[in-house]
Amino acid sequence: MKIRTNLYKISFLIAGFIIFIVIINQAVSNSNIFGTIRDSNRKKDLTKIQNALEEFYQINSRYPLTTEWETSINNKQNWISELDSNYIHDMPKDPLNSGCVDDPTLS
Repeated sequence: MKIRTNLYKISFLIAGFIIFIVIINQAVSNSNIFGTIRDSNRKKDLTKIQNALEEFYQINSRYPLTTEWETSINNKQNWISELDSNYIHDMPKDPLNSGCVDDPTLS
């Protein structure tokens, strides 16, 4: 009887350990998903900016002056002042300086 009780204890410990490993694996997997989503959004934002800069260049035969660029910390709305709504309708914002504290993708 004592051997049977010990076997039950060992089997419960092994089952608990396996469940623990599965839970840890899922937690790590979910954190990677947030990083992938964030990277995908950043690539889309860069493509928007690239297209707007190319359109600006085609019309003006020059790129916007870098001396007029601001950081997204100072001017969150339009940090490349020459790229107005004619070139880009929704200027992408830097997720690290967006001021969104509840965004789970920023951690």
